[in-house]
Amino acid sequence: MAITPAQRGQLSKFIGASRIPAILGKDPWKCPEDVRLEMLGLTEPTKAGPKADIGTAFEGAILAQIMEHTGVLYNSDPEALEFFHPNGVMIAHPDGLAFDKKSIAECKMTSMSEDWGQDLDANGLPARVLLQVVGQFSCIPTAEVAHIGAFLVKGSDWEFRFYTVPRPVELVREVTDAVVEWHARHIVEGRLCEDAPRALESMKRMKRDPEAVVEVESVLLDTLLDATENRKLAEKAEAAAQGELLAAMGTASQALGMEVPASAAVDPLGRRYWLKEESAGMRVNNDRFKSEYPDVYAALAEPATRKMPRWSGLPRKEKK
Repeated sequence: MAITPAQRGQLSKFIGASRIPAILGKDPWKCPEDVRLEMLGLTEPTKAGPKADIGTAFEGAILAQIMEHTGVLYNSDPEALEFFHPNGVMIAHPDGLAFDKKSIAECKMTSMSEDWGQDLDANGLPARVLLQVVGQFSCIPTAEVAHIGAFLVKGSDWEFRFYTVPRPVELVREVTDAVVEWHARHIVEGRLCEDAPRALESMKRMKRDPEAVVEVESVLLDTLLDATENRKLAEKAEAAAQGELLAAMGTASQALGMEVPASAAVDPLGRRYWLKEESAGMRVNNDRFKSEYPDVYAALAEPATRKMPRWSGLPRKEKK
């Protein structure tokens, strides 16, 4: 369930259960350095996107399915669902907790259905979800079991699965110790995480002193400049190769690889190429929106900015 603004503020002081996967390197969207920068208040805040809003809106329906499946009545009041660990480091906000405080409910909606196994226990959960639930167990010592309801979207189809995880006592201890150690090293002592360069988007959003200038080794500038030039060359080469392939296809919708020299033998790798039209989601037609509902557009439109790399003082290079 959506946490309250006050609870969100606690996440700058404590490590929430949902951050544990990133800290332990099991979050596909965030790395440990992302969490460090966020907790230290070094980055500009971001807004949740529409996918996150839709997922939050669905959580109530998923929780209702968990209650029907388990026969357990869960408290879903965000004000009652904040649990601090005695270690002073961790905090948890589960989607639901049984009124006897023995059962946790966690609600998930995702299109990454391939990550969810057929085993309806801890073995079937993605590592990121299991670690989040383990963090909740750590903060809620009375909880004996967790029930996870997963609404899995598969293209135009969907599936609902229920996973049951009894308290994994040893894993809870190991994860708790690892989180406390990480907090001491990277929050209390302020050390950079080993994978800091992976936190590129967070570092772009860092709060920076507009008057400050720092000297760095020139090799860092040279490496980035070379990488940028190589990317541009690679993009041109890719576009040219794609153009040649599409030209060879003519009006055909697919291209099947053949052995060279040409023969009846098919490419041993079975390679096939085609352009598949897929849904890219829905988007607002801004021209129509602005024309037909100018007052609403004016009320809702907000300026957007982004930080782009810029160079000065570079020697001209010969075009390749």
